[in-house]
Amino acid sequence: MNKKVLHLLWDGNLGGVQRYILKVVGSKYWNQSEHGICFFTTGGEVIQNADLNDIPFWSLGVDRGWDFITARRELNKVIKEFKPDVIHCHCDTPAFSLQIHKHANLKRVYTEHGDTIMRLDRVWLMKLLWLFSGNYWDAILANSHFVKQDFTNRFNSLETRCDIFHNPLIENWNGTVADFESDILKVGIFGRLAWQKGIDRGLQVMQFIIKKNSNVRMYIFGVGELEQELKQKTSVLGLNDYVSFCGYSSDPLANMAAMDCTIVPSRTEPFGLVALEAQSTGTPVIGFLQNGVAEVIEDGQTGLLVEQNDIEGMAACVLQILEDKEMCNDMGLKAKHRADTLFSLKEHINALEKVYLSGKFKD
Repeated sequence: MNKKVLHLLWDGNLGGVQRYILKVVGSKYWNQSEHGICFFTTGGEVIQNADLNDIPFWSLGVDRGWDFITARRELNKVIKEFKPDVIHCHCDTPAFSLQIHKHANLKRVYTEHGDTIMRLDRVWLMKLLWLFSGNYWDAILANSHFVKQDFTNRFNSLETRCDIFHNPLIENWNGTVADFESDILKVGIFGRLAWQKGIDRGLQVMQFIIKKNSNVRMYIFGVGELEQELKQKTSVLGLNDYVSFCGYSSDPLANMAAMDCTIVPSRTEPFGLVALEAQSTGTPVIGFLQNGVAEVIEDGQTGLLVEQNDIEGMAACVLQILEDKEMCNDMGLKAKHRADTLFSLKEHINALEKVYLSGKFKD
């Protein structure tokens, strides 16, 4: 008999966690699991995606993160209707709203996608809530060593319940390469135009690059609240002729494949899906140490890593790759192989299904 799994997340507006849900929950590789999805606010763009097929979903209509009373009341109705065997939570607010101790008859799985790292306010409240609810989870899956270390440093009593469960490669490159000028060297940045993603630091990297090689262009793909501010900064830095803001991309992998290298200048990156996807197209990636990207890039083999905040060092790595075609091609081949094998979606689902069946990560 299949296990019924109810996935809980805050909303359905497309981001890293939502893309994960779409591709993992909607995958064809499941053998012993059925799925439902419950959004605490609204389903957003996720529920309109064909990848979900006939998977049922619910939206609780909660409009404030700490409206626990409404959330619990409505969620209990969903649980009663769907009758899950497993609850898999992908966001900390639903985790705290769950009254998890009242669901001892269910397997309870929590994936730490990096919420704890990103919470810069109300730290004392987060700690209190995790101390209360943490021991009720059968498995806490951290999507990188970086995330696990941060999580268990904060909540060391939960270390025995927490293990590494890397995100998989959720998009398959179809071989399409976007059309760009062929006679210039291309550096890509992909991500939300938000403070965390460090796009402003990418602009600083470009400043150093053009001092050494003016035949390089940077293409920034993404939208976000800092778009106008970043465009202004580009102008102030004198980079208008060297940087293009390309907006939202409906086929990011085709654009990644067209780049000579991709950089990930994020201030904090719990995992680094962009780095993984870029490598899957055969494109070397350069990122900072001391975050999840360092687990996706094999330094010197599939890309290069520099110390956090070393802007000039990142620029030097970009130039090293761009100006050594043999290195660039060799790294690209190794990057694609590593992405396709070590981060297989099928293997991720097989492992996750074992968690659902056993209720824990380790046997």
